[in-house]
Amino acid sequence: MTRPIPRSELIRLSKLCGMLGSAHAGERAAAAAKADQLIRKHGLTWTEVLTSAPRTLAAPPASHAQKLAFVRQHLHALNDWEVKFVRDVAHYSRFTSKQGIILDQLIDKIERRFR
Repeated sequence: MTRPIPRSELIRLSKLCGMLGSAHAGERAAAAAKADQLIRKHGLTWTEVLTSAPRTLAAPPASHAQKLAFVRQHLHALNDWEVKFVRDVAHYSRFTSKQGIILDQLIDKIERRFR
């Protein structure tokens, strides 16, 4: 990227891109046009935006503490129930097997989002 896009604009861009899956053709077209307008306003191309995006995911975390830390860094990718779950289990010193499974599912969800 030739120059960074402000975080608030990146958030707006991500919301616009999320609308590209709308069931309504007009909504998809409007979102695509607004997203394109936003990146061009910053003097960028789609190639520059997509190929310069940081790759924040590394090797999957191993311990429950590492898994929880990883998921807490990506709360923005979770729904309300999942965020509440993460905040609740953060206070526990041990996880049940079911809580461990849910934590693994949340990690999978986050990793899929970044693929």
